[in-house]
Amino acid sequence: MLRGYTFFQRSRGFNFWALDVAIEKCRKEGIVNSISTHFAIWGIYDVLVVLDGNNESAVHEAILQIYRNACESQNNRSFISDSCTFVAVNAAAVETWPRRATVLAIDTHLGYEDLVQKRLSRLPSVRVADVILGDHDVIALVDHALSQEAYLEFVSNTVNTIEGIEKTHTMFSFTKPQENGRR
Repeated sequence: MLRGYTFFQRSRGFNFWALDVAIEKCRKEGIVNSISTHFAIWGIYDVLVVLDGNNESAVHEAILQIYRNACESQNNRSFISDSCTFVAVNAAAVETWPRRATVLAIDTHLGYEDLVQKRLSRLPSVRVADVILGDHDVIALVDHALSQEAYLEFVSNTVNTIEGIEKTHTMFSFTKPQENGRR
């Protein structure tokens, strides 16, 4: 099984939640069966979609299905203006995906990817940690229940002390509108 992490950015002029809703529709209606979870996030991108597939082409086909569905729902104007996909190497099985998580994209020194992933995986606040191919080396989903202060302390005093980490990028996820009663 192969895991892909795809970040999507919404097209200019679309409501922030429009892209999130379009992806949720793909997942709920089975349009894209390989969506494991997705998060509305704060950062350069607006949504992170986690896809599982038998191989890399299955993951890329699922991404194309999301694009097609986003275009069809808007009369050939897509909710999506940009995307970036990372493929996980030897992704560990995930029993239950968190409903919300803080996304931590990590750049490591050359050759430290596996060591950083293993050390992160052992931390109780880290729900998922995978070595990925692309602009970053490791992606981790951190427990959303940490307050901002606790998260900053966690990154400063725990994550940044792991040998081999060069740089970290943080993206916070949001509570989805349906959880707040908004649609």
